[in-house]
Amino acid sequence: MQWNKCPVLTGMNPGKLKGYKMRKKIQNQIMMKFIQSIVVIAVLSSMAFSSWADDKALKIGVLAKRGKEHTLKRWGATADYLTENIPGYSFKIEPLGFEEINSNVANNSVDFILVNPSIYVELEILYGVSRLATLKNLGPGGGFTVFGGVVFVKSDRKDINTLEDLKGIKSFMAVKETSLGGFQMAWLELKNLGIDPYKDFSKLIFRSKHDSVVYAVGNNEVDAGTVRTDTLERMAMEGKINVDDFKVISERISSSDIGFPYKHSTALYPEWPFAKLAGTPLEIAQQVAIALMKMQPDDKAAILGRNAGWTVPLNYEPVRNLMKDLKIGFFRDFGKLSLEKIIKQYWRIIVFSLLFIILLIIFIVYTIRMNRRLTSAQKELHDEIAERKNVENVLAENRDKLSLQLAKYADALEHQERIKKYHALTSLLITTLKLRPLLQKALDSIVELTGSKFGVIYLVEKKDRQIVPYVFHAISPTKLEVSDMGATTPGQVISDRKIRHIKDIPVNCEIRVDIGIVSVVPNEIVMLPLISKNEALGVIVLGTIKQYPDEEIPVLSHMADQISIMLENALANERVERLSILDGLTEIYNRRYLNIRLSEEVSMAVRSGNNVSIILIDIDYFKKINDNFGHQVGDDALCAVSKILQELIRNEDVLGRFGGEEFLIILPLINQREAGLVAEKLRDAVEKTAIPSMRDSSVTISLGVAGYFDSGAKSLDDLLNKADKALYQAKEKGRNRCELAEISA
Repeated sequence: MQWNKCPVLTGMNPGKLKGYKMRKKIQNQIMMKFIQSIVVIAVLSSMAFSSWADDKALKIGVLAKRGKEHTLKRWGATADYLTENIPGYSFKIEPLGFEEINSNVANNSVDFILVNPSIYVELEILYGVSRLATLKNLGPGGGFTVFGGVVFVKSDRKDINTLEDLKGIKSFMAVKETSLGGFQMAWLELKNLGIDPYKDFSKLIFRSKHDSVVYAVGNNEVDAGTVRTDTLERMAMEGKINVDDFKVISERISSSDIGFPYKHSTALYPEWPFAKLAGTPLEIAQQVAIALMKMQPDDKAAILGRNAGWTVPLNYEPVRNLMKDLKIGFFRDFGKLSLEKIIKQYWRIIVFSLLFIILLIIFIVYTIRMNRRLTSAQKELHDEIAERKNVENVLAENRDKLSLQLAKYADALEHQERIKKYHALTSLLITTLKLRPLLQKALDSIVELTGSKFGVIYLVEKKDRQIVPYVFHAISPTKLEVSDMGATTPGQVISDRKIRHIKDIPVNCEIRVDIGIVSVVPNEIVMLPLISKNEALGVIVLGTIKQYPDEEIPVLSHMADQISIMLENALANERVERLSILDGLTEIYNRRYLNIRLSEEVSMAVRSGNNVSIILIDIDYFKKINDNFGHQVGDDALCAVSKILQELIRNEDVLGRFGGEEFLIILPLINQREAGLVAEKLRDAVEKTAIPSMRDSSVTISLGVAGYFDSGAKSLDDLLNKADKALYQAKEKGRNRCELAEISA
């Protein structure tokens, strides 16, 4: 090699040249690896993006409290249901153990999460998950949105009848420390009674599955155990246990639990929430929420999931309060004082205390010296007295500041008591979505919590712009009446959406409060508007013979806000339930509801021996009406006929749209001959009524009548077939007539 051919390296010795070449080689290798890494990352990112764009596969993480195989079996149909109802997306269940949930949410390994409420609250705080719907757990009589905990023993244990009797027992078993219904609810009840499961039980055992806890108590492995509500009833239904072998201790039956079908030893809390992760797009989350709300109890997903569908997301503040009280999850260190907190909060007192100690030490030293110098000058004595006065001034200043601090603490405790009232009302209102029971329960509670003597809730009737007294407490409804918006003080409160605290009540006020022997005019009245989503829903009116402190008014406002949210949810629930059973065009019952009612009436007839009849109705030549006048006129004809039929039938009869131009009427307690007379009256009324949009022409109908016992029907379907045959005969004989089914011999 000729070195002089490289001017840069001229004069460099061979050793240095070799080192230089080695460094250049290493630098080139590093550069090549860097470029390769960039290319690999780009390719993988492109593949990931393409996979998401093509598949749109979404994962639902579900807490596998009874094992992963059971979880897939129970919730797989729900994923299939969402896949069918949300085009362009596929859903898959991802069973997760208790210890797997946080890591999967933190890493965004799933898109949605279905866990117990206490785990949800922690995920909400740590990772920003948000609830979309609350589970309606299937039980006797319908779906239930709350659940609780059961503490139980063998039925032959005569020594254990209450939770207090558990103190000092040898062994106690629960499902898992992170299980809300399987441990945490019972833990809180025990804590409130001064019992610490970790200290007062010789053994505290966890078994991971609810069924295992029941078997352990049944086999006398432990003295007592706790599981979530419905576990004992479910296992008895599955034939796994005899429920009479067990005894529920401290069983709760209170006004807030009325209608809840399962035995329980604890307060009730909202059911499992279906939630989205913070990174899940809002658009797909909204579609999932809508699909879940539409799920019916007879859908396959609801049947396999052993639930009655889903409802609007409830308030999980009671669960958050439970976790705070137990100091678990996110609140594990909640309330603990650290040195840093103590210094930050009490630094003034610490500084003044140290200053006092220093001054006291100086004083002691000074006194010792004074004792040694009894012959010192009078001036030194005066200095000592002056120093003593300075110390006293410092102490007086500290005393005043300490008094001010104690006054602040007293105010904080009073505020805490008002917040407890607010939480008590919140916990009470999560047990129902039925409008009247919800408002009555809310009114009774707020009257009790505020010490009021009477109360009434008015609701807004938007159509007529009126306010209607809806529920009452300790006041006669005859003293109240429907009034126009703005015509009365409650109406004005709704209009201007401002709280009224009326302290000067006229002596001749019509509203009086019974206090025993006599009735008196209330001393003060408070009116609280019910506003939700900027919409005026109603007003709460409260009266007392004492006073409402001004500091109580903000608490009352918070209570009214909470009731407003619950009221809006209840109204939405009523609208959804009503729309699910009505025909969109005629606003009479749809075929789904007719099938349910007809099945009930036929079953009742079979049990009681009382007859039931049906009338199947078809509008004659309906296709010609659509062809000659257009589909809008056809719709007008359907609406006109349904209105005529609705006006002529009894209140107990059920009218619905059975098909395109077909109607069905269910007539309880009527035989076939009587139903035929009703049918003839309906036929005549329809023929005589002109349809304006058909150039004042009228339409005619054909009717088929069948009585269950008269026609010899063997089932619901048989009854419908006999009415359909009678209708076919009416058409064959020229239409605009009524035919009865053949009477069974």
